[in-house]
Amino acid sequence: MKPVKLTMSAFGPYAHKQVLDFTCLGNHTLFLICGPTGAGKSTILDAMCYALYGRTSGDVRTGENMRSSYAGLEEETFVEFDFALGGKYYRVHRSPAQLARRKRGPSDKPVEKAGKAVFSEIDDKGNVVRQIASKGVEQRVEELIGIGVEQFRQIILLPQGDFRRLLLADSTERQDIMQELFGTMRYGLIENRLREEVSQLKGQAEQAHSQVQTLLASRHAENREQLQLMMDEAGKKIKQLEEEQKKKERENEEFIRHYNEASRLAESFSRLEQAVKRAQELNKQEGEMAQKRADLKKIDAAIALNGDRESLVTLYMNRKTKENDLARAEKEQKEARDGWENAEKQFEQLERERPQQQARINRLAALEALKPDVDSFISASQSYEKVSGQLTNLEKTLKERTDTQEAVEKTAVTARKVEHALTESFIRGQASFLAEGLQDGIPCPVCGSLHHPEPAISAENQVTREDVDKARMAAEQAEKTAGDGRKHLQEFKEKEYMPLRDKANKAKNLLEELGRKVDKTYRTPGVLNLEIGKLSKAITDFDNRSRTADTARQERKIQLEKQNTTVLEIRKNLESLSRDYQQGLQTFTEKVTAQGFQSLEEQKRYHDRIGEKDSLTQELESYGADRKMQAETENKEKTFIGGRSKPDMEQWNSRNREITEEIKALASQKGTLEEQEKAQKEAAAQIDALTASGAELDRTYRVVGGLYDVIRGQETGINLERFVLGALLDDVTRKANIRLSVMSGGRYQLQRALGERADARKKAGLDLEVMDSYTGKARPASTLSGGETFLASLSLALGLADVVQEYAGGVRLDSMFIDEGFGSLDQETLDLALKTLAGLQGQNRLIGIISHVSELEERITTRLRVDRTKKGSVAVFEVE
Repeated sequence: MKPVKLTMSAFGPYAHKQVLDFTCLGNHTLFLICGPTGAGKSTILDAMCYALYGRTSGDVRTGENMRSSYAGLEEETFVEFDFALGGKYYRVHRSPAQLARRKRGPSDKPVEKAGKAVFSEIDDKGNVVRQIASKGVEQRVEELIGIGVEQFRQIILLPQGDFRRLLLADSTERQDIMQELFGTMRYGLIENRLREEVSQLKGQAEQAHSQVQTLLASRHAENREQLQLMMDEAGKKIKQLEEEQKKKERENEEFIRHYNEASRLAESFSRLEQAVKRAQELNKQEGEMAQKRADLKKIDAAIALNGDRESLVTLYMNRKTKENDLARAEKEQKEARDGWENAEKQFEQLERERPQQQARINRLAALEALKPDVDSFISASQSYEKVSGQLTNLEKTLKERTDTQEAVEKTAVTARKVEHALTESFIRGQASFLAEGLQDGIPCPVCGSLHHPEPAISAENQVTREDVDKARMAAEQAEKTAGDGRKHLQEFKEKEYMPLRDKANKAKNLLEELGRKVDKTYRTPGVLNLEIGKLSKAITDFDNRSRTADTARQERKIQLEKQNTTVLEIRKNLESLSRDYQQGLQTFTEKVTAQGFQSLEEQKRYHDRIGEKDSLTQELESYGADRKMQAETENKEKTFIGGRSKPDMEQWNSRNREITEEIKALASQKGTLEEQEKAQKEAAAQIDALTASGAELDRTYRVVGGLYDVIRGQETGINLERFVLGALLDDVTRKANIRLSVMSGGRYQLQRALGERADARKKAGLDLEVMDSYTGKARPASTLSGGETFLASLSLALGLADVVQEYAGGVRLDSMFIDEGFGSLDQETLDLALKTLAGLQGQNRLIGIISHVSELEERITTRLRVDRTKKGSVAVFEVE
């Protein structure tokens, strides 16, 4: 990962937008970040770390704490970091939660703006190609770069005071760093997979044993042998019950044969009793059946008279209908007579109102004759009101213009007076001017006198010729304005005011003349038309009512005459129908008597029962069939019974239930034992299968468990992943020692501590120690001095970067930033350290150093200088 451009806005000491373009370094891969204390050098590293991971380099301040105290609410705090990795370019834009000025509403109440982060891929021109993430940016950055924030702060960005952490870390912490760098997690996954498999095998074995114990307990057996004895005992008991069950079933078959014979005999006795009882009931119904047979005969006779009865009913209904028609016609005749009489009365009433109608007609004619004068009066009145209103407005305008003209006239007079006064003052001023040059004995240029007893004295504010000219021009302009005003006022009077006043006078005279012809009642617009309308409506209404009444009385008279004719015709038809009905009634009475009926009422009763014929016939037939069937049943059952006695079925049923219960009890006992035997056999089969699988699990567990103990380092404390990391750490120390040997003058070499573990509970294999060639002994790295620790840490970080990039798929460590540490070096060691760093320029690795050491500023000519001002810090690259 190599920085391309860093943009900071209102971030830390940088009040405004600060852009750092790292491409301006060109081929200079070693540069110094310099400036006074507190100017913001470390803030540049904070900005990179915050942009990538949302945390600062020292992890002391949060993003919200990094907002510049110089910035106002209108300034947004954000960091934008462009970097290159593997031939592609990326950008992270991040802003913390902050207060901002409201776009709407009161400006003194800021609004809280939520923090956000956007991770994008860009091209080499800085244009966005695609957005990678706006949520979970830290995780996506970590996936891309290959290291987390802690590893970033230990191998790429070495914060102030933390550059020794990689060197002095214990095995566990160093494993976390190298694990992500070299991707050795797969070895840990192998160990985890084996641990899971061992745990699973152990669990399966324990589960199999537990299941065996559960199965034995469920069958109330202590072991497999006891369970087998229980199964054998259950088999013997089942065979005994089977023999008893067969014997009982043979006994039951013999009983059932005798039981069925007794049941059939008992049922025959029951049917015989029911037949005798039913015969007795039928004998009681014989009288009722005889009456029903007589009724059925009468109904047949009534059916034979149906045609004659229907003819008589038709004659009766026709007469009844005609009687109803006569009653309705007589009612309508009365209504027609009443309607004609009412119509005559209404017509006569209207004829008595005829004189009032004539009076209304005469009044309407008089008002129609008055209408032209009224319309003329109203029109003249409206014209007068309009002209009068216009005249009032003109009179108001005339007064305003007259007042204005008077003011203009006064202004002109005043301006002329001012001009005269200034002229006099000017003349007096000229006299004083001449008096200044007068001398006794020398003639005055104006009067020629040789003596000058009272010469003119110069005024304090002398009037000039220019003042006089201005006053004269102002007076002339004012008089011209007054003259123009008088002309315009006269034109207004002659062309607008006086013609309208004459028009108003004429309208007034016309109105007074017409007013003498029109009564005051009709001078209001619409009054005359309203009265004419009312009269016209009253006249029209009367004419309509008169015509309607006359038409109604004529129609009512015609309707009455028509109704009288209808009543006479209906009466004639009714008399003819009555004669036909009486003749038909006599004939029908004679036929009814001939059929055996005592009267017409008796015939009608049986006629009304014609619908009962089918049910009576069916009932009589059913009665006869029932008597026949009961007689046959009685004879049949007596023949079957013969001389035998009726059996006691309660005793037979009781014995039947006893035998059935005994058979059920035997079957239940057998079923219970069979279920127990089945469950015992199933349990035994499961136990045998579990025992076999448990043995196989034990064999597998011993193999896999042994392999797991080797890989997890049960005895050595070094697991497989740590073994691989140990080999990689050896490569790192070899690379580091190339530089450390030079910078320490050949004294120190880094190496892995491979001795026995002091504490077997702790992990081992990645601890570092320092071989001191002066003493020939190895000692912990923590015993190095401050300067020696810095050199060793720098060598280790550089060696780690070399090894990581040698492995395919490893993390690309193209940059390193070191915050302080050089101040602890003496002059000779500092020279060696700088030579070592300078030797990296050919490896295309960017090294940034933050330091206050003045000698570094002299020797490293490529610098990023940070200056502190009263309005915030400013950073700029200096490339020589």
